[in-house]
Amino acid sequence: MTRFAVASEDGITIAGHTGRCRHFVVFDVEDDTPKLVEVRTNRFTAHALGQCDPGNEPAHNREQHGHGSLLDALNDCQALVCRGMGQRLVEDLLTRNITPVFCEKSIMAEAAQQYARGELLPGRVNRCSHS
Repeated sequence: MTRFAVASEDGITIAGHTGRCRHFVVFDVEDDTPKLVEVRTNRFTAHALGQCDPGNEPAHNREQHGHGSLLDALNDCQALVCRGMGQRLVEDLLTRNITPVFCEKSIMAEAAQQYARGELLPGRVNRCSHS
């Protein structure tokens, strides 16, 4: 069985910036269909915890932007479907064998169905400007 998460603002749309999303919606793939497992509130990223200065994005340091708690929270997932994220998060996910899957869809249910059917594949990257 495959498990994946989708970075979402509201449980309906896919977040444009993974670190700022409010939720990670987790699905299992059963018979090429996404089955909702749970919604995990984002208490894992520096952005979600209000630890980042939005006016000074390039000055973020590694301590502020550590991804360990996010990676732990998604450790049971094989993929993270999103619209954008920073390069360091891409690399950190890959070290944990979590594949970032970038999509252009904004509706979470559509993207989840495409992923479950094997139609949404990793490849195209839409990275955020900070590292």
